[in-house]
Amino acid sequence: MLGFVKTHASLVEELNDVMVGYEYMEQLCKEEGLSHKTARMCRDYVVKNFMTKGDRVRRLGNMIINYFYREEALLEGDEPHNICSDIIESTFGYFKDRMSPNKNNGYTPLVLLIPLRLRLSAIEDCKNFNARTAIGKTKMEDIEKWRADYLLPNPSIKRINVLKKVS
Repeated sequence: MLGFVKTHASLVEELNDVMVGYEYMEQLCKEEGLSHKTARMCRDYVVKNFMTKGDRVRRLGNMIINYFYREEALLEGDEPHNICSDIIESTFGYFKDRMSPNKNNGYTPLVLLIPLRLRLSAIEDCKNFNARTAIGKTKMEDIEKWRADYLLPNPSIKRINVLKKVS
């Protein structure tokens, strides 16, 4: 069953080299962010490890190098930019942890925790946040309008309303 591996050994080796390189660049950018320095390090890695290989890997190497040039051109200054999805994942994890355990309830105004959590992610932001002002500026009708515009209907409420009409 695995006879194709021997036949396509060069492809398997190329794919392994590509995965090793991808993991290196992913880890580097995840830990240090995207900056002129990390873009240069990734390009150097590609030149050293991809451009000495076969035609397929060299073409991929050129695409990766061009990608880092394009992304680096968008950077202003030397400050690294976070390119990791961990922040988004932890934000939604925080929200899901506080959702109702009843999976039929759907999203409620509790979804508003997401932007609030992002706004108050640093201790300085918490110190400077005036809850009284925020509460005073936001009315229930604002939340209801936002909910109607952006959230799907709550399945439980929808069922209750349908059942009321039927009975």
